[in-house]
Amino acid sequence: MKKITAIILLIITGLLLSNCNKDDDNTRDMGNAIVGTWKLVEEYTDGNAVSLSSCALQETYIFGSEQFTHEVYSNSSRRMGSHDDDDNGDDNSDDNSDDNSDDNSDDEGDDDHSTDDNTDDGGSDDNDDDDNGTGECLMSEQKLGFWTAQDTTYVLTIDGVSENLIIHFTDSNNRFYYEKTVTVNGVTKVKRYVFQRQ
Repeated sequence: MKKITAIILLIITGLLLSNCNKDDDNTRDMGNAIVGTWKLVEEYTDGNAVSLSSCALQETYIFGSEQFTHEVYSNSSRRMGSHDDDDNGDDNSDDNSDDNSDDNSDDEGDDDHSTDDNTDDGGSDDNDDDDNGTGECLMSEQKLGFWTAQDTTYVLTIDGVSENLIIHFTDSNNRFYYEKTVTVNGVTKVKRYVFQRQ
């Protein structure tokens, strides 16, 4: 009889503990919408679509319950953390580097600001070609961090540096986007980055 009572108590304890975890999860329903793997699918500058290379489209966020990974695939350190540089091959900005650093860029990107785009695209930079000369798209950055959410404001912290992003979910929480204001050559632009659940 004691064994049966012990088994019943064990089952009840297990059920109570699992129900407590579910209640905790319900308090973060909005936060849980971001949990999963997300890939960059669209980018806009001042409402105009930006042509992205297949390598840039490999950019990925992987969100767990508290941690996240941000992977960038391109020829340079595109937007880690502050998203204010843009080496997508559209020559829009390079933030703290010269406008010649987009090797193998697609010069049909949105060049609606004045830059010296009459370069031979064979210039040198730290991370050479988008395909590293091998025909492959390689990961140029991988950052690990922590995230928290308060309504639609997400705080992403990497190496002790926090960034607040207002993330908007669309398409039944299968897409999200956030916007960043960047200044390029004294001109302020609004960049929108759209990610889709994988």
